[in-house]
Amino acid sequence: MLSGIGPADHLREHGIPLVLDLPGVGGNLLEHKSITQQLRLRRPEHSINRDLRGGWRTALGMARYLLFRSGPMAATYDINAFIKTRPGLDQPDAQLLFWAMSIDKTELASVRVEDHPGLAVLAYPLRTSSEGSLRLRSADPAAPPVLRTNFLATDHDRTTMIGLFRYLRRLFAHPLVAPHIAEETWPGLDVESDDQILDVSRRDLTGQHAVGTCRMGTGPLAVLDPRLRVRGVDALRVVDLSAMPTQVSGNTNGPVMAFAWHAASLIAEDARA
Repeated sequence: MLSGIGPADHLREHGIPLVLDLPGVGGNLLEHKSITQQLRLRRPEHSINRDLRGGWRTALGMARYLLFRSGPMAATYDINAFIKTRPGLDQPDAQLLFWAMSIDKTELASVRVEDHPGLAVLAYPLRTSSEGSLRLRSADPAAPPVLRTNFLATDHDRTTMIGLFRYLRRLFAHPLVAPHIAEETWPGLDVESDDQILDVSRRDLTGQHAVGTCRMGTGPLAVLDPRLRVRGVDALRVVDLSAMPTQVSGNTNGPVMAFAWHAASLIAEDARA
């Protein structure tokens, strides 16, 4: 958009000379909106919280990571699960990510590990349908863009979010799981109604999986053709998650690498031709 390619009226609003009117640029912003549950565990060895709070355990963990790239400092989500939030679905519609640590959700700016042993689970609907947008704040390249996320705007997203939250409650109440849990510390059992669940999600994290603002395709709002070339412009491609017209059903790291490998082959084919 700063180069003059995008919605004509929006570019004129900021005094940017129009090179090409492409109304789809900046639209179709899709992101995985998530919700978190955290639980206090009964046994310290079931969590890495004590290894990350400072002292000799943290020092040992740092040394282990620097020497062997292993240990608590190398930890990431221990378990991934793809689940159906309600019966009758043909395929999973939500993803769960479990981590054997928990942070103080009242002090997010400091990202402080909780003092007690804890477990965190991050969950989100897979195929988000709430569509946001990205727009310019001004013609200054240093100015941050205006992001309108529009999270949980559709019945599909709201229903899935509520369903996956209640799925987690059932999971942690299971007779084989419940004996290991002392209590739910976030958001807490006072969060029970549908509206409360949606409010917690709106204030919670995202998957950091934003896609779609330069979608490829064939419709009037497609920015790229099927070979990732910007429509109406010579020698310009977009090769990142913004080119994906729909949300990825899971994490985006692997798909975007595969996307780039395929794009490289397309570029090589066109060069040979």
